[in-house]
Amino acid sequence: TTCRELLLQTVAGAAKMLHTTGQPPAELRRQVTSPNGTTMAGIGILDEGAVKESFRRAVLRATARAAEMGRATSDE
Repeated sequence: TTCRELLLQTVAGAAKMLHTTGQPPAELRRQVTSPNGTTMAGIGILDEGAVKESFRRAVLRATARAAEMGRATSDE
């Protein structure tokens, strides 16, 4: 669908910018986000819901689980 294609192109473009510029993601986002614009409004809602913290916790838990699984495999 059109929505899917737009999403894929957006993500691909963002990844390419991150790779080619070497800048941190937050800095690139600051460069393209209008103050008090629609993206900032959406980010405000995500911040209220502690989405960043949830992602951080999810990555830490997945990392810990990978270590657990690695230990279990080496014990066999």
